[in-house]
Amino acid sequence: MIATIYAGEDNAVQISCEKCGKSRHIDISQFKNRNGTVKGKIRCPCGHSQPFMLERRQFTRKPVKLKGNLKHLNPQPAVSLREIEILDISRSGMKLNVPVPHGLEIDAQVIIEFHLDNDSQSFIRKRAWVKMVNDNVVGIAFNTHSTADLFDRALGVYLLS
Repeated sequence: MIATIYAGEDNAVQISCEKCGKSRHIDISQFKNRNGTVKGKIRCPCGHSQPFMLERRQFTRKPVKLKGNLKHLNPQPAVSLREIEILDISRSGMKLNVPVPHGLEIDAQVIIEFHLDNDSQSFIRKRAWVKMVNDNVVGIAFNTHSTADLFDRALGVYLLS
């Protein structure tokens, strides 16, 4: 199994050996400036070699399958709401499946609205910027994430569940 390692601000991570359970701190500063996914193997003093993948996101992503609506704000007049599927979500953004043609480009402003699949079906409405477009797969980053925002509170609780 590939261990996913989340990079902290101090460029150090703690990883446990899946065979002996021993954990140790590893300096990951050598990978800091690499683009794309960083994969490798870590050898434990017990001799076991374990594959890893370095995740440099600020917040972890949760795979989901939620329906929602997206409004493209850049064109004049703004494009009406269109149905989308949310593929994964974090405190800072999400990956969407948007039917093509959608006309979205990098740095386009959007509003996303959806209900979480928690017990209270929490409603979320966020402004965001398009950060990645690959055919029908679109990555967006929320304009803000604050614990004072009720939408962000509901999202934070949901991501921890």
